[in-house]
Amino acid sequence: MLVGVLSDTHDNLDQVEKARRVFEKRDVGAIFHCGDFITPIVFDVLQKFPVSFFGVFGNNDYKEALGVRSRFQIKEEPHRMEFAGRKIFLCHHRRYLEKLSEGNGDAELVLYGETHEPEVRRCGKQLIVNPGETCGWVTGTSTIAVVDLQKLDAEILRLDI
Repeated sequence: MLVGVLSDTHDNLDQVEKARRVFEKRDVGAIFHCGDFITPIVFDVLQKFPVSFFGVFGNNDYKEALGVRSRFQIKEEPHRMEFAGRKIFLCHHRRYLEKLSEGNGDAELVLYGETHEPEVRRCGKQLIVNPGETCGWVTGTSTIAVVDLQKLDAEILRLDI
């Protein structure tokens, strides 16, 4: 199964719509958002493609947290879960990655945001993925990731701005 990963959308709905279309074209079975969506309108766009959705709050999301909580299942970070037979660790802040190296590293897939820089790397048996920023406003590059849960491999995809 493929899953889509995005982060730091910062209400750039044009880029979120492009990400949604890519996820739909790639037939992802779920979408993971690593925080900093900013307002609930981001989810209105993503819900046009009806798949499972998981997310965590980022550092810029708390002004709208009440509205988001009332409509979506967004979790506090860090969030551990199982999906499609894989143990997943989902967070926004990279500081939580340190906890993985302190004996909490049973997750097979680690997803995080915050840095606005895409990254795919392995740490032992873990695949660590930062999709970069979907908004494209900080770095000038809009990126998302698609993860193959069966192969435990990831691809960073660049969206045109």
